[in-house]
Amino acid sequence: MKYLFLLFLLTYALLFTAGCNSEDRISALKKCTVLGTESIVYARANYVKLFHYFNPDKFSDSYEQTKEFDHVTSRNIINTYDIAIRKLKTDDEDTESLISSCQQLADFSKAFVDQSYPRAMSHQSKHDVLSDAFFIEINQIVKFDNKIGVFDENTKSFKQYVEEYRNTVQNYVTKYKDELPEELINSF
Repeated sequence: MKYLFLLFLLTYALLFTAGCNSEDRISALKKCTVLGTESIVYARANYVKLFHYFNPDKFSDSYEQTKEFDHVTSRNIINTYDIAIRKLKTDDEDTESLISSCQQLADFSKAFVDQSYPRAMSHQSKHDVLSDAFFIEINQIVKFDNKIGVFDENTKSFKQYVEEYRNTVQNYVTKYKDELPEELINSF
């Protein structure tokens, strides 16, 4: 009887700590890729809008590509999927890493638009707005590219979050490719 009880406990523990099944992985990956992709597009569109404001001639081509961008719809998608992935429960370390990477990217994108963007817009510089020095100053505020100017090593840039997110997604897809539908794998 004692061994039967131990066998029951062991079976119970294995079932509930096994992590994710294929359906959970597919759901997490789909939600994370929607959130990640939308976060990237949202931040980049606002980045272009910011620099177009300061230097319309230099950024006119990029701005033309993003001027019809629907910021409200994009932000609503980000908020909806952010809530959805925060509700995902998993004991699987890989899926947790995927979710975490995606959340960090979304959090950066939202903070960029809500906090850094307004600070950059009101920044008073001693440099000409058309100069590289001004561009570097603004980048230090918005933290978009860690390769521009002197960058604080204790913070991550948007580009670093994007790279980390893409690597995490790629590693996840590679590791679980046998469990994922082919059309989902081919979309990466």
